[in-house]
Amino acid sequence: MEKSVKKTARVMTILSSVLLLTIMVSFPARAPSVTQNNILFARMYFVDYPDGTKGIRTTLIFDFNDTTGLPINTNSPALENIQKAEFSATMQFYKWYSSFSVSYDSMSSEMANEYTDELCKDFLKACDLNLSMIDRNYQTNNQTGNIETTRKLEPAPYDIITTEKFLKYKPSTEFGSLITKDFLCKYVPGYTPEGTTRMDISWSLSKNSEKFHWRLMVTATSVDTWLTGDEKDKDIVLDLNELLHNAGTIPLNQSEITVEIENVHDFSGKTYSLDIIDIFPSGYTKETDSRRTTITYGSPISSLQNIKCRMKLNKEANDFNWIPIGIAAVIIAIVILAAIALQKRKGCHTTRLNKKKGKGR
Repeated sequence: MEKSVKKTARVMTILSSVLLLTIMVSFPARAPSVTQNNILFARMYFVDYPDGTKGIRTTLIFDFNDTTGLPINTNSPALENIQKAEFSATMQFYKWYSSFSVSYDSMSSEMANEYTDELCKDFLKACDLNLSMIDRNYQTNNQTGNIETTRKLEPAPYDIITTEKFLKYKPSTEFGSLITKDFLCKYVPGYTPEGTTRMDISWSLSKNSEKFHWRLMVTATSVDTWLTGDEKDKDIVLDLNELLHNAGTIPLNQSEITVEIENVHDFSGKTYSLDIIDIFPSGYTKETDSRRTTITYGSPISSLQNIKCRMKLNKEANDFNWIPIGIAAVIIAIVILAAIALQKRKGCHTTRLNKKKGKGR
């Protein structure tokens, strides 16, 4: 009987693995994106809040790689053993919440904390910000062995003046010229009659082969378009100039603009779809899979008047394919019932043998 139970357990383990694999195949993983030296990324995607509210969100991401960066002395001993230093700020509760983190190759905790405090002050000074450190943290990364330190800073006003200080040394040409005061006013102070907008900013300094690299990322999130549940051929437009609050041309020299649209999203019981009707202008490359469409503009185009994607929003019955999961679940249920029946049968057979032995005595 013990061998039978072990065999049944092995079968159930195998079938459970098959069920898990079936579920994983039903939810395809997203392919990693390719990072260019200078990229403007626009995303339109569905969002689902814990209270059941659903919407469509649009996010702009400026990604400046190998930019000039902040006026920090890279010959400082505090930067000798760093892997990466990052100064990031995000909007929460209509205030800027910022932090500073450093990853070191190897160093004593005392020296790492001393250097982190020094670097944090240098970054703040470069941005003309006077913020106190309210929390200090130190840990060793068990996977990499690196020393990681973090400094949380006091909240700062979420206003144009503070935002411009964070962006004081942003690039002034190409995509950097699009981050104007008009652009900032669209996303700061964050509250509008239609809903909430927000920005996130991060400066990072990394070291590779004794060379330092600066990277600036600026993320701007628009007001969500709320879903009512009655959508039928509703017009949705992604207008890049509107998101940029821009009236001029969009420079594109040796840069790239990528627009990503989430075509299909499964909420509980319903499937929403964004069907692309028209893309303006031409000259783009387009990739589409089962969940999203990616549109890219780049060389040899030197500038664009605008980018517009016109779509139709529809709500459909959920077309998720439950058949493979259902079949696997039925097979597991049959195996479990068979195992129970087998155990009962062996139990009855053992009882009869014991009775016969009793009579023989």
